[in-house]
Amino acid sequence: MSATATDMAQFMLAHLNGGAVDGNRILSSEAVDAMHRQWFTLHEQLDGMAFGLQRQRRDDVLVLRHSGGVPRFASDLLLVPELGLGLFVSCHNGNAFDAKAAFVDAFLDRYAPVDEPHLVPDGRPARADAIEGQYRSIKVTERPTYGKLPWALFSTRPIDVRFEADGTLVTDTGGNADRWVKVEPLAFREDDGTITHLFREGSVTAFEPVSWYETMGIQARLAAITALVVLSGAVGWPLGTVRRWYRGGPSLSGGPRRAR
Repeated sequence: MSATATDMAQFMLAHLNGGAVDGNRILSSEAVDAMHRQWFTLHEQLDGMAFGLQRQRRDDVLVLRHSGGVPRFASDLLLVPELGLGLFVSCHNGNAFDAKAAFVDAFLDRYAPVDEPHLVPDGRPARADAIEGQYRSIKVTERPTYGKLPWALFSTRPIDVRFEADGTLVTDTGGNADRWVKVEPLAFREDDGTITHLFREGSVTAFEPVSWYETMGIQARLAAITALVVLSGAVGWPLGTVRRWYRGGPSLSGGPRRAR
């Protein structure tokens, strides 16, 4: 959807007022209720998806949300029907996603605060080694080979998962780290004891673990080495020819030249 912030405000008001704005109805109240209920969830412990909106809880308060963006541009739409509250925000700069996230977090902390209990981790779990590592969105892993790179660079950021010494679980998405204390079994999917997927509240996608050689850091190094090898031929061969010509060395022809 491409629209002005003013029009998005009208759209949000319709959702918050049972489908009507200033006496003009665009949705029935039944349609609004249907759009706000859960249609799908990746995990039974998560609120999952409404109709085009992500569901998440702040204590017992339901928040409906849809975010998106492209490089250097990010937007977010939030609805808190119980509080009659809505927010639409757009940022456009090199730090758009982080700026948007910081603003939304501050807004929700102010108007829909969460009473966070004081939880104490009970030590590093026995299966920590199997859980730790990098996880990548299935938007990337399910792409054909030629489509992986642009999705890996411009789509959902990978998540680095690690445990601190006291057992706190840390999920880090490029410098934005969240810390978790276990209160129930973790939101991971397993297959014969092997971790296959990670799920996160407020995310529309699942994340799969990637091997160390599949991480972007390793792949970037391999790409750089490959580029240097190619450039060494593209630059080195013509320079070698000029050097031999300048020194008056023997010139190759036929098979030896093709072999070289």
